[in-house]
Amino acid sequence: MVKIKVYLVDDHPIVRQGICSLLSNYTEFDIVGEAANGTDALAHIGEINPDVTLLDIRLPDLSGINVLQQLTARQTNTRVIMLTSFEDVAYVQQTLALGAQGFVQKSALAEELVNAILTVHSGALSLSPKMAHLLDQKPAADNYVLSSEEIKILQLLAEGHQHLAIANQMYMSEATLKRKLKRIQTHIGAQNRLQAVAEAVRRGII
Repeated sequence: MVKIKVYLVDDHPIVRQGICSLLSNYTEFDIVGEAANGTDALAHIGEINPDVTLLDIRLPDLSGINVLQQLTARQTNTRVIMLTSFEDVAYVQQTLALGAQGFVQKSALAEELVNAILTVHSGALSLSPKMAHLLDQKPAADNYVLSSEEIKILQLLAEGHQHLAIANQMYMSEATLKRKLKRIQTHIGAQNRLQAVAEAVRRGII
C-alpha cells in the first residue's frame, strides 16, 4: 500500500508530537518531516515533496498564510490543510483563495483530522459542516484576498515603521502608500492602521 506522505508545520513541540503520535496509529500515513517555523518548512517541502502539509496559521517567523502563498507561487504538489485554534470566515476565505485545500481546528477530534487528510489527498476540499455553513452565509463582497504587497505593508507597519519609511522601502510615493493603506483598512474591516495591523495579526496574515 502506498502511504500518504504528511509534513507537519507547527511551532509547539507538544502539538507536533501529539499529531505525529496520532497519525502513527494509521497505516495510511507516513510522517515524512516536520518544522517549527515557516522558513524551515519552505526549505524542506520542496525537497521532500509531501502529499499533504499540515500548516499552522501562527508561526514565529513567517505566518502560515505567507508560507501558503509561497508554496502556491512555487507550484508545489503538496496539498495544504491549515491548522488553527479559532474559526474565522475571513481567514478561511483568504486561505482557500490562496490555494489551501482544508481547514482544521486544533480542537477537532482525531477522526476529523484523519478524514481531512484523506479528503484533501483525494483532491476534494475539507471543511467542517459549521464552517461550510458560515461560508455560505458570508456575503461575496467580503471575499477579498490581500496581495503580497499589501501584506508587506502591514508587516512593516507592525514593525513600527512610519509611512515615509515604508513608502521609500516599497518604492512608491507616500500618497500612494496612504491610498493603498486605506484600501487595506476597508477590506480588512479596520478604522485605522493600528486596527488593521491588529486584525492582520489576529487572522494570522502577518
